[in-house]
Amino acid sequence: MRRFFLLGLLVTAALLVGCPVNQNPSNITVKDVLGEWDFSNVTIDGKLYNNVHVSILDNPHEEGSAYHYGVDISYGDCFIYSDGDFADNVYTGKYEYQIVTPEENAASKNGGWNFTYDITATFSFINDKLQIEIEAQDPIGSFTIQGGTKTSTTPDLTPASFDEIEGIWQFTNVWITNQPEAVGGASFLSTCTLEIATEVFGQGSIQTLQLKGVDQHGYNCKYFGQIISTEEINIFNYSYYYSIKDADDISIAESSETQTIEVKFFIGDDKLFAEFDGVDPLDGYGPLDGVRLYNGVKQPEEG
Repeated sequence: MRRFFLLGLLVTAALLVGCPVNQNPSNITVKDVLGEWDFSNVTIDGKLYNNVHVSILDNPHEEGSAYHYGVDISYGDCFIYSDGDFADNVYTGKYEYQIVTPEENAASKNGGWNFTYDITATFSFINDKLQIEIEAQDPIGSFTIQGGTKTSTTPDLTPASFDEIEGIWQFTNVWITNQPEAVGGASFLSTCTLEIATEVFGQGSIQTLQLKGVDQHGYNCKYFGQIISTEEINIFNYSYYYSIKDADDISIAESSETQTIEVKFFIGDDKLFAEFDGVDPLDGYGPLDGVRLYNGVKQPEEG
């Protein structure tokens, strides 16, 4: 009898080892899932995608929204943007989306940020990998993605002075949601660079900042101007222009006057973090209002 009892324990243990461990979803909150997540080998609507990215944001896209969070999903030619709220591990809100194909260049299916369609996302962890079950109104419909690993965590941050931030930094997965109307919606930059430099003119010099990258439309997005130090070592006033051109160098949108905004810099684990925020509504803010840059990696100096 003892032999059969031990055999039963071994069989049970083998079954447990072979089954994925699904952590209790009722214990999951928004704090557990905030951040950037990457998924691979995901099947959506019968098609395999090797690169699916999910951004879970601690603020909505739409200024003045009744919601408090955002969930963005990008796969293939599709970009889903949503605003919503969490109740434990369940997120409920409204979504908008864009399809980018050669035949349908950056065509938003609903003409911009209207957040028309209902969406619910249920979050769970299987063997410490994120699973998201999406239930949404057509046209996106419902699907499940599994195996998510976190790609962006926030270390302990310290305010960064100009000497610490000067140079060229590369960032990934950047959203610019307040683009000019001509762009046709938000821009997602899978990679972009932030160049902070001192430019000398005769006997004087200025401190400059340039952010640039190519978005999902194929548009070259460029924001450039001067930063001026404030009383805080890591806070600067930034007066900038923007220029957005297509792949043929044809202008889509550009500014004729500078936009003024505040930018804060932090360093953590040798990575750069930046926050752009409008201060005075009369200044016009511009497209960089609300932009967040995480985990910037400093690039080698040229030459």
